[in-house]
Amino acid sequence: MWSTSKRIFAEVRPNSSPPRKCQQSIGPWGIDHTGSGWLETPNAVNMKHFLRPCFAALAVVGLAANAYAVTDPQGDFLPSFTGNHNAALDILSADVSFDPAHDDFLLQATTAGPIAGVNGAAYVFGFDTGGTASTPFVAIGEPGVAFNATAVLKSNGTGTVGTTTVATRVVGDEIFATVPTSLLPSHGLADQDYTWALWSIDSNIAGLPRNADFAPDANIGVSAVPEPANIALLASGLGLLGFVARRRASVAAR
Repeated sequence: MWSTSKRIFAEVRPNSSPPRKCQQSIGPWGIDHTGSGWLETPNAVNMKHFLRPCFAALAVVGLAANAYAVTDPQGDFLPSFTGNHNAALDILSADVSFDPAHDDFLLQATTAGPIAGVNGAAYVFGFDTGGTASTPFVAIGEPGVAFNATAVLKSNGTGTVGTTTVATRVVGDEIFATVPTSLLPSHGLADQDYTWALWSIDSNIAGLPRNADFAPDANIGVSAVPEPANIALLASGLGLLGFVARRRASVAAR
């Protein structure tokens, strides 16, 4: 979607050249069959002003829907990991989004194999909420992972923040959870400015050798869920684009 957004922006981006002429342009009184009409008719100008915020909304939604916030190579288990190289512990992608409309965080991870029922498999989302953060993974080559709060999701479909259960779901090779912001209180950062990292563990193993795979290898910021108003604006803009396309097709057929 984001590549489509960039293409659309490139097509409508203003430039210093004069307006182009077209062979058939739609003006306020119908079609100009002479080929002398400018694209900058009153209707075209109004259309551009109407569509500009729609394109902006398209960019916002495109960024938020751009696959996942981080991807990770397959098979890159840590050398220090002493557990089974089960595909369910091999993280391929992950995302954490902040949803201001519902005041919660949306967690998601995809692995190289089915998750449900894999003995001991768990996924730890570490958050830096500001203030002092722990960096306990320097010894295993992950110095950029810093956190002062965690959400732990398990292969049996349960999840916790501290001792509090959070809604968690496993679907094939993906695991999801919703974490209210109240369970991740700030220590100096605004909710939307939190950073995070994810790592998989074999909970049957103690200490640092339990950590199987990190994604990313250093904290990144949470992404944002598009506001409902932007989504509605996008829908109206796409509907109008469809109308314009049908109108142009009708004109070309005459």
